[in-house]
Amino acid sequence: MLASGCSPDASVYHRLISGLCKAGRMDAASNVLSKLKEAGFRPDIVCYNSLVRGFCKKNMVDKAYDIIKEMEEAGVKPDSVSYNNLIAYFCQNGNFGLAREAMEWMINGHVPTIATYGALILAYGSNGNIKEAMKLFNDMSSTSKIPPNTITYNIRIESLCNNNDINSALSGG
Repeated sequence: MLASGCSPDASVYHRLISGLCKAGRMDAASNVLSKLKEAGFRPDIVCYNSLVRGFCKKNMVDKAYDIIKEMEEAGVKPDSVSYNNLIAYFCQNGNFGLAREAMEWMINGHVPTIATYGALILAYGSNGNIKEAMKLFNDMSSTSKIPPNTITYNIRIESLCNNNDINSALSGG
């Protein structure tokens, strides 16, 4: 594109960053981010979220946090996707305390999604922490703006069964 004398617009940079992140080429994605800024463009929320997800997938959570900080400094407020990427990373790595902490940050600024609750309940239940899984489900049922749906009920039942609590799974408790 550059060789033919055409200048990329912001959407070209954004797509390139997204593709590089999906391919796990985070150094290249970071370089394109720098070029995007040098060209006078601003990253959007989708671009930033691609970077957060990419860094999390490469186990570079410090870099993911740096991107969230950069977002905030640039006036781009992290959204539920930004936080869900962090929560998924923490759950996959068994760090449920940080996953819950990220969810609390999310609650303070955003409404968690049904996917956020489902991922955390599943992660807790899959790792034998049924008490936390049920606490989160009950919080969702009583205090959340998002009521449980069929999927979260199924996750709850599966978690109880996997933890040999068949009676609670059958009784709804």
